[in-house]
Amino acid sequence: MTTSPHSNNSINHNNNHISHTNSITHNNSLSHGNTQTEGVAQQRVQRRASAPAVTSTFRPAPSQWSVEEVTAFINTLPGCGDVAEAFRVQEIDGQALLLLTEDHLMTSMNIKLGPALKICAHINSLKNQ
Repeated sequence: MTTSPHSNNSINHNNNHISHTNSITHNNSLSHGNTQTEGVAQQRVQRRASAPAVTSTFRPAPSQWSVEEVTAFINTLPGCGDVAEAFRVQEIDGQALLLLTEDHLMTSMNIKLGPALKICAHINSLKNQ
């Protein structure tokens, strides 16, 4: 595989063009001529080209999340599933989630320090998206 920059902001993979912000050319030659393998490789390039910079399974923007979406998000965090119900009970929606501090989590919601730190770290990463 060779990589070379182009000025037309596209990826060229076996003469099929894919729009992308980076300019890279891939020239793959398969000696056995397996078009299925070429198709799979092209699909991988397409997925990478269209993948968002920060992957998240939650849409829309975190500030627009409902109480149920916040609860589902907390359930996905390692070691925090058992405290997710507290977010539903306290009616924490997306806007409230982005305002939470470690102190809120530990004093008002009685969440232990470990999960509170993890949750705050994830909240900060949401803010930086």
